[in-house]
Amino acid sequence: MASYPTLSDVPSYPLVEQVNDSVIRSDFDGGYVQTRARHTRIRKTWQIKYGNLTSADKITLAAFVTTVQGGADSFTWVNPQDSVSYEVRFSQPPTFSLVYTDRWNVSFSLEQV
Repeated sequence: MASYPTLSDVPSYPLVEQVNDSVIRSDFDGGYVQTRARHTRIRKTWQIKYGNLTSADKITLAAFVTTVQGGADSFTWVNPQDSVSYEVRFSQPPTFSLVYTDRWNVSFSLEQV
């Protein structure tokens, strides 16, 4: 399995982490709601943004996206907030924005596998 590349910069803050809603809810005529878990585990998603990445980092990240075939293959990513390794995939491909000569803003979403 591939590992997320090491870039020369860390993600910009805030680093958005969300727990996916895995609850099935059934409404009844009497106003009652019945709930149950949809899955045996709860997955997380992250919204990652980088500001002012160099062109070299942009090329490295774009090559990595090609290596994992966009969101088709999973890879190991270390959360910079808690240093925990997660198996993830791209749920939204990276968006690259040129903001200055040789500087890029990048944003993408990761989902836990």
